[in-house]
Amino acid sequence: MSTKSVHVPECDNPLCEKFLSHLNGEYQALGFKTVAYPSFGPFSKHFNENYNQCTYTTIHKCPKLWKLINTDGIDISSLNKSEKLAVISFSAEVQPDNGDTSWSAAFDDYFKCYRIQDASDENKINSFIKRKTSMVPVRNEPQASADKKGPDIAPRSRNGATDPKFVYSENLHSYANSRFDEKDVLSKLRDLRQGEAGKGDNWQMSPYPDEFGRASGQSVMARSPDNESLLELDDITTFTELKDLVNVVLDDPVRALPSKKFILQKVLPELNNSNQVYGILIFATCADLVTQKRAISLLELLLLRGRLAAPQVHMSLLKNMQTKLLENICAIISIRSLSPQSWSENLEIILKRKCCLFLMLQGEMVMACQGTEDIRSCETFNKDMKSKIETGNKKLKSSEHVDCVKICLELPLDQVLKGTTSFMTKIATEKFLVAPSGLKIEFYHVFQLFKKIFSSLDSQVINILKVQREMKSKLLWKQSSSTAIELILRGFSHFLNYSSKESSSQSLDTLCTEITQIIIANKEKDQKTFNDVIPMLRALMFRPTPAIRQCAIDLFKGLDSNPESFRIHLLDAITHLLSPVLVPDINDKRTLPHEKSRNGWFKVSGNFSGYQTVISFHVPHEKDHREINKSDLNDSPQFQQISVLRELMHDNIATLFAYNIYHIPQYYIMEEGRSLQEQLVNRSNNKTYFSEATLYSCLNQAAAAVEYCHSKNIVHCNITTASFLIIDSQKLKLSGFHLSFALKSNEEEKIYDSEDSNIFREIPTLWSAPESLRRCRFSRQTDIWMFGHMC
Repeated sequence: MSTKSVHVPECDNPLCEKFLSHLNGEYQALGFKTVAYPSFGPFSKHFNENYNQCTYTTIHKCPKLWKLINTDGIDISSLNKSEKLAVISFSAEVQPDNGDTSWSAAFDDYFKCYRIQDASDENKINSFIKRKTSMVPVRNEPQASADKKGPDIAPRSRNGATDPKFVYSENLHSYANSRFDEKDVLSKLRDLRQGEAGKGDNWQMSPYPDEFGRASGQSVMARSPDNESLLELDDITTFTELKDLVNVVLDDPVRALPSKKFILQKVLPELNNSNQVYGILIFATCADLVTQKRAISLLELLLLRGRLAAPQVHMSLLKNMQTKLLENICAIISIRSLSPQSWSENLEIILKRKCCLFLMLQGEMVMACQGTEDIRSCETFNKDMKSKIETGNKKLKSSEHVDCVKICLELPLDQVLKGTTSFMTKIATEKFLVAPSGLKIEFYHVFQLFKKIFSSLDSQVINILKVQREMKSKLLWKQSSSTAIELILRGFSHFLNYSSKESSSQSLDTLCTEITQIIIANKEKDQKTFNDVIPMLRALMFRPTPAIRQCAIDLFKGLDSNPESFRIHLLDAITHLLSPVLVPDINDKRTLPHEKSRNGWFKVSGNFSGYQTVISFHVPHEKDHREINKSDLNDSPQFQQISVLRELMHDNIATLFAYNIYHIPQYYIMEEGRSLQEQLVNRSNNKTYFSEATLYSCLNQAAAAVEYCHSKNIVHCNITTASFLIIDSQKLKLSGFHLSFALKSNEEEKIYDSEDSNIFREIPTLWSAPESLRRCRFSRQTDIWMFGHMC
């Protein structure tokens, strides 16, 4: 397929026909190849083939097209994470046409994840195509060939020539010296802060962002931070001031959560997307562990993808970053030596990751050297770095990771550059190891191998690392430092996670098993590092790419086949997706309460943005998990409750904070409280009755909740004291919406088939109206009957 090809799926809506015709015509006029579907064969097959092969795909928001895409053969949850997909709308009033409320809600909810661009006339279509074609990406190919041109970031020989076999196909933005310009970074942060503060104190359902700031598909209702809760950046003029402010705010119980959410969801993704790497480093060296880990991960991924390689960055940036990072490493070492009671396993992991990050920056600096003058300058810089370590740590306890950094700083850089360049040329030209027993792989070589893996998905490079594991000679795998194994474990974990989100290459399928085997082989080498990369590996169990998901499932099943362990993995995955606002209540032994499952659903208490909540999550059948990554919950009471509650917001309605029902992990998070019925029974048993005023207040609040539901055309069908929750001892909220439904505009009641309907089997018979019990009829009037019975 041509590198300038576009996939525009067709639909059978006659209203869309002329727009699609003009869209395809404009693409073709600009030299793009458009594809047409054959008149035979399943739609999903043609869609998947063209989506994978074309440069990018443009879909339009249309219910007829969505019904075709929303099939078992197409994983819609993965589409909203792809940078290859653009969504346009030919009409502002596109709605589903079948009258099915739940289907309509699913249609609207799915398209919330996209930035939909207006294409309602020919001029707007032309404007969209002009914007889109100006940033067409170069496709990543499984094997980079010699005749393909790419940015000159490959290893160079001593005369500066680029190895023709080591060509990257990824579009890279240029990094200038201004990448560590304080004014530029701080200006961006102030703009972000102003935008967030302008939202005010408001509740709304919106797609929850991932670590890159993109919609992850998890629809979340959360209170926007107010002006007092976020970082006050107006008076900040330097990175040092910014770091000091971050440390103070994230240590403040009142401001910590909204500020951390702002940093993780807005600040770091913006800095990452705009290539402000020095700004990311500031957060990687702050005091908060969660923020540090997220920032370090972004920097690791940028380095592994070759985004900080010459000539995209200036050497001065690399030196500045190493200096700042080394200062922080020395500060961490001083904590272990001077305040051992404050030392923890988390700090040990952070130290190792920062030492590894420092060596990766060092590797890029070495490869950026163009001649003798550059090498001498870098060797002088390294002597200064080594002196800083020795001066600051004379009386401090030694560290294996810092010792590894010191050894690398002492290496003659001309030999490192020559050896690494020769190593990569040998791999690229010979495609096999001629004399493996005499080839010693160093940290810098492994780093360059990973950059090649990220750029070209080269199975030969992965096989080289696999072969070394099987050799019994003086190689990396036998005499390696823990820093090198850190890079291998974390590098492959990053690769699988990033590739499963960004790449559509089928070659990933064949690489997963080999990579998983390498990861397992290194588990025994460094158990602590393996434990630390488990969150990244665990996330692979829920990826849309079947090969990666299935390998990850097998990996964790081999580590621990206990069903409770998988439930813990599900809960951890949900917590990670909703970080930092969700904190489940789970004991130190990492065991869940022994509560009986209902239809595969488990519950655990937690905290969401400061609110006590119940986290309900579904444990899927292994077959569903492996094959389609979702369970069919459309007919479940939980799906019905979610469908109704996500549209409601009232002081006397239990709040739905977050949910995901379209792919595993499937869950919903609701406000927690004690039921009114339970409270009444307890007080009756203890002879401590509610006062008359309290009971009147409860009835007023209950009436307000029912009235609000009816104003939204919602019939509850379950108005009992068990359906009302008491929150904070005084607020009454209506819950239990699993039997509820929405009346259509011309409906006054709904009649169910008493033999087939679940509602007839679950309605509270002692509270229900006569027509509900006799003829399975439900309406606003039957709700009022139940309310009167409760009174």
